[in-house]
Amino acid sequence: MNKLLKTLPEGDLSIGHCSNSTKWFVTYNHEQHYLKKSNVDLAKKLALKKYVKLMSNYSLTISGN
Repeated sequence: MNKLLKTLPEGDLSIGHCSNSTKWFVTYNHEQHYLKKSNVDLAKKLALKKYVKLMSNYSLTISGN
């Protein structure tokens, strides 16, 4: 999983809700930037990165018990 994480782009994906709209943000070096709808490929890669991180933490938790 670490090899896969190294191939994915830097930054962390976060999702914000404002009334009826959903906005996606990417955080680089403690700075949050709005992710435009035209950056769907970047959003997909960052979502995959978030999922892989969650799964690796989950597997560590399971193996630790």
